[in-house]
This record gives sequence, C-alpha cells and structure tokens, in this order.
Amino acid sequence: RTPNMDALAARGLRFDNMHSSKSECAPSRLSFLTGSRPDRLRVWGFEPNFRRKNRRAQTMGSAFRAAGYHTEVVGKVFDARSFPRGPWEIPGYGPDTCAPGSPRDTHECSWDSSLCPHAIK
Repeated sequence: RTPNMDALAARGLRFDNMHSSKSECAPSRLSFLTGSRPDRLRVWGFEPNFRRKNRRAQTMGSAFRAAGYHTEVVGKVFDARSFPRGPWEIPGYGPDTCAPGSPRDTHECSWDSSLCPHAIK
C-alpha cells in the first residue's frame, strides 16, 4: 500500500501526449527552462555556448531570482556541457550560478547557489 503516493497521484495531472523540443538533453532542458525553442536559442547539441549566444536570456531561475526569491539548484538542471568551462567547476557553483554580489535583476545567470548531490551526506 502507498497511501501518500496514491493521494499525490489523485491530485496530479496525467500527460498522455508529451513532446520534447529536441532529442538531445541539453537543448531540450534549455528550451524547457527558458520557454524558447532550440532554434531561437541557437543551441543544437552539447556545445558550450548557451550564454555566449543568449547572454540575457531569461530562465525560470533568473525570473524567480529577479522577483526576490533565493534560487538554488541541486543536481543536473542545466546540462553542464551547454556552458563554457568556468566558475561553476568550483565546488559550490553549478552551471549558470551567479557570481556573489550579482544584481538580482540580471538575467545573465540563474541561480544564487548550487549544490552537487554527491556532496549531500
């Protein structure tokens, strides 16, 4: 018996006809998190150029951040291969994590902080 899962399923929404904007993970995730199609974002695969080509693209995270929320990412939300090598490789940074002190209204980054799930004990 799974009463909690049954209660959650009863309140849920079932998708019978789901589509993905691109077959690769990175462009599909970027599309979902920006609301823009891969052809508009000019991201076709795993090349590290999302922010190079879309410097001020508003993501779901940057919209919440600009509205005053603390945004934190845990795990693989953006595919790291879509971003150039950079500060997100330092522990505590994930792809598209804002530098400390970044203005809240910038859309040049998405997250205030990030956590690698492997670091959770």
